Amino acid sequence: IMNSLLKLNKVIRSSKMVLRSMSSIKLAGVLPPIPTPFNAKEDIDFDKLQINFEVWNKHSLAGYVVIGTNGESASLTLDEKAALVTKCRQLMKPGSLLVAGAGCETTRATLATCERLVEAGADALLVLNPSFFRNHISEEALYDHYMTVAKQSPRPIILYNMPASTGYDLPVSLMARLADHPNIAGVKDSSGDVVKLATVVDAVRPGFQVLSGTGSVLHPGLQLGCVGGVCAIANVLPGPTAQLYHLHCSGDHEAAAQLQRRIIGPNGLVTRRLGVPGLKAAMELFGMYGGPCRLPLVPLSKEKRAELRAEFERNGFQPVSA
Repeated sequence: IMNSLLKLNKVIRSSKMVLRSMSSIKLAGVLPPIPTPFNAKEDIDFDKLQINFEVWNKHSLAGYVVIGTNGESASLTLDEKAALVTKCRQLMKPGSLLVAGAGCETTRATLATCERLVEAGADALLVLNPSFFRNHISEEALYDHYMTVAKQSPRPIILYNMPASTGYDLPVSLMARLADHPNIAGVKDSSGDVVKLATVVDAVRPGFQVLSGTGSVLHPGLQLGCVGGVCAIANVLPGPTAQLYHLHCSGDHEAAAQLQRRIIGPNGLVTRRLGVPGLKAAMELFGMYGGPCRLPLVPLSKEKRAELRAEFERNGFQPVSA
């Protein structure tokens, strides 16, 4: 009897935790997916991370995503991921949201990562779908994976659709089914497909929060019903990216559209074309720390750096560093 009572109490506490977490998690606004700063030895440089936060904290960002694709999550150990979450929690402004990437190639590893990162201070977990065996993983298997994680995760999870990295585009039908679980707060869709964003917004339950996963379609996504965006360009241009969001919220869609058009070119370079090395190089142009990536990612050539600078300048964003 005692064991049964203990199990029942655990279930009740878990249910209350899920309801409480869902009632408090708000994803609206702009969240930069921050890069992980490394030194010349490819060790994490927490001092340089502080320098970047001193810049980001000056702007009206809703929060931060750590250990995502731009954070080189695939190159980090679990201990390093937890240390990054703890440090980010210390450096960010009070009241900001901290989302941590927790997706792994197995359900068991994803759950272990969720628990560890919540202990370290994460408010929510961004869960990229397993992709190594993507040709042998059905939609039903992915549904079971996400449902298992959602049921056991100590904090809300956010679905992460990143077909450019995983080679798999999460179906809208799958997102709509998963959206019904109270511990799945939303989805970050990085497909860059405006039609898909609209379809997802239309298909999911009210209150399920859809985030644009790229700055190139932030304003169109907001107009279609997205609540915000996780935008790599916000690392480099935190002020203008946040301004775009606030222009939309204030109803000044003409100004928002003009700013959106200026952001598209630089964003395309630091995401799809040049990747994480391009993002880090762009941050250095604007007085922040980029630094090296971990191999096999390599720094940009001088020619690519010049192309990067020219693209920002062409769109009216003046670098501060040589």
